[in-house]
Amino acid sequence: MIRVLKRDPALWITATLTLAVCIGANTTVFSLVNSILLRPLPYADPGRLYWVTERTGGGGMEGGVGADYYSLRKMRQLFAEVAAYDTLTLNWSGVEKPEQLDAAQVTPSFFGVLGVRPRIGRYLAEGEEGRDPLAVLSYSFWRNRLGSDPAIVGKTIALDGTAHNVIGVMPQGFDYPHGTQVWRPLPMRESTELPRAATRRMRRVYMIARISPAIPAEALDGEMDNVTRSIRAEYPKELAADHFLKTMRVIAMPLSRRITGDLRPALVVLSGAVGLVLLIACANLANLLLVRASSRRRELAVRMALGSTLGRLARQVLIESLLLALPGGLAGAALAALAVKFLNTWTPLVLQRYPVVTMDLRTLAFTFGLTLGTGIVFGVAPALGSAGVNIQESLKASGSAQGTLGAAHLRRLLVVVELGVSLVLLIGAGLLARSFLNLAHTELGFPAENLLTLRVNLTGPAYASAKSQTRYFDNTLAGIRRLPMVRGAAAATDLPLSGEGPYSGIAFQVTGRAPLPMGQRPEANVTLVGREYFAVMGIPLRSGRLFDIEDSPKSPDNIVVNEAFARRIFGGEDPLGRSIFWGRDDTRRLIVGVVGNIRGSALGEDVLPLV
Repeated sequence: MIRVLKRDPALWITATLTLAVCIGANTTVFSLVNSILLRPLPYADPGRLYWVTERTGGGGMEGGVGADYYSLRKMRQLFAEVAAYDTLTLNWSGVEKPEQLDAAQVTPSFFGVLGVRPRIGRYLAEGEEGRDPLAVLSYSFWRNRLGSDPAIVGKTIALDGTAHNVIGVMPQGFDYPHGTQVWRPLPMRESTELPRAATRRMRRVYMIARISPAIPAEALDGEMDNVTRSIRAEYPKELAADHFLKTMRVIAMPLSRRITGDLRPALVVLSGAVGLVLLIACANLANLLLVRASSRRRELAVRMALGSTLGRLARQVLIESLLLALPGGLAGAALAALAVKFLNTWTPLVLQRYPVVTMDLRTLAFTFGLTLGTGIVFGVAPALGSAGVNIQESLKASGSAQGTLGAAHLRRLLVVVELGVSLVLLIGAGLLARSFLNLAHTELGFPAENLLTLRVNLTGPAYASAKSQTRYFDNTLAGIRRLPMVRGAAAATDLPLSGEGPYSGIAFQVTGRAPLPMGQRPEANVTLVGREYFAVMGIPLRSGRLFDIEDSPKSPDNIVVNEAFARRIFGGEDPLGRSIFWGRDDTRRLIVGVVGNIRGSALGEDVLPLV
């Protein structure tokens, strides 16, 4: 059979190249699916790990409040353990090159919930929330920044100007929340969170929990309804009629689903697309083999005349197809390995918060099975064609005969299948291209060319006061503006399109309108900016004025809003001269200007009101 294939090297090369590209694409996508969706989380009994969050109305905030954490911990029949955490950025100083570190503040139960033991040292213990500053390091930070110091436990590192005692190093591969380099105690106590009160400031936290083994997954939704009722009952009576409390519910979703997020449907669609491409390739190769089988009808007829059975001939043709598929499968696996290496090196933005993509035994088994399945699929048609060979007619036919009528019908059917699948792919590609073009031409609200950003985290005793922070920014901006290539510089607490929800949210009231309960108040995003911000960003002024020399941190009562805010809150009314207030100080914020809309967290989302 190898000699038979050698007589037609063009077919062998065509099949190998075609299958290498198609199987390589399918293997690459499966590597993504396997690494992100199929592979279990690297924690003890990951099926019982859940993300617990509050939802209100039709949407909801991500996470909960500190009081929820202490309430959930008391529900021992439902939760084996609960943990809370938040994320922040810390300045690592006292070294030659200071850095900003991604960090998490966690409760002592955090590592126990995930079921992970430290590589060296220990993790946080109960009651250490208020003790001397402690730090647990990630493996990558310990190895890459501290030289894998085996005696690191007991030493200190300076974070935000404060010496933190290192008590442990987590094992390689532990990466929750994603990208965290340092974990330290969450400064939260039950006495400051409970009992719940209308006047008490609520601390925002994220929560994870390990569900009790006695609770089946299908019963969890009903149990969370009971949790919602229990937490609602803990709020004071004066909030009983509040819209927030009436619509608030506590839900739990598998932690794996929370981590994969919006990428799951995209990977499913991508898997279907590359699968259809492989199907087209199989139809093409089946057609080529049918044509080749037609040219071998006399050879097959001679074999049958010499005693070969139809089954034996069909098996031979099928084995030849498998031999054609194997080189393509090997080349496809090699291409997939290169593609996976490229993805891990390049790390596109959409994959940055997900695990490293790898090719494991499951991926190789998928590639092997896909190769065999492909060989069988495009080999079935010629095998059926060979089974229909008529000895007398084939021996009488000339060498240029094009095969039986059945084979011709089969070739035409394969062409129809190719056209149908290709049409589906073309329609999908057209819709995707149109969506991409729409996003590419989305108006950002500011010219993004030649804009550079840097992040500064001012913490520690040296910047404890607003005056010292203002002085730092004034001096830094003055130095930047003196650079010959700089046309302007400004400061802001948040940057558009810098991540999920870059702005803080507020629920406010409009002065002169009837007061509303918390859950019914209009909402907007808020950010703090310097006077030069709008000019540097190129955000146009629509009406009123921008901030000037009279506006300063000492007189923060004037605000500028975007067009979406003016349209949604005031409709056809003029917002200039109107005021709003939020929080507990009831300070009236006067609207002095309206600027153009800018995109916030995502290109495809509606522009939200911004203050």
